[in-house]
Amino acid sequence: MRFVYPNRAANLASKSTLYHESYMWVPDGEAIKTPITSHIYYVGVENLTDRTLRNVRLVLESVSIPPHPIDIQCRAKRTGQSVIDIQPKSTELFFFGEGYDAEDGAGIIIRQQPELEKMAEFVSVTPFNLGSSIGGSIPLLKNDGYVIGFSAYADDTVSISAEAVLSTRERIELRLMESPIVFQPDAPSD
Repeated sequence: MRFVYPNRAANLASKSTLYHESYMWVPDGEAIKTPITSHIYYVGVENLTDRTLRNVRLVLESVSIPPHPIDIQCRAKRTGQSVIDIQPKSTELFFFGEGYDAEDGAGIIIRQQPELEKMAEFVSVTPFNLGSSIGGSIPLLKNDGYVIGFSAYADDTVSISAEAVLSTRERIELRLMESPIVFQPDAPSD
């Protein structure tokens, strides 16, 4: 197994990729008072073998600010389940977390102004939720340089572990640290 995450491409606010979806929230029929963009991040787990990997899980295990262990089972993007089989030479994406900032988004979500005002209040305090509300999540405050430790597990296979750096102060940005088990494909050309 190895992790797949395109550090450059997945942090472009104006593009959606398999690993990053962004949506600007705009008020229905009114001027934008507070720009809010949601960013959803996924990390891939690739099966490098010629056999199906059974019961693959991506688990968020630690966060550095404040330093403490966590145990969040991430959900597979395709099925919404925390455990999935990965076919030979295939990649499955797992939900890593969702954050909010004032960047441009690749898509648009239209909501009523009162709902946007509530969202802006929430975002001002907690700009990122690590993990999903279904599988458990941890709200993170406005800090740059969170280090998130995570691992992938599968039956009859050695687990792999890596770290990612998450910034949430001004702009939401997730980057996986370079490692032999992290593949970083190039950004698509424009």
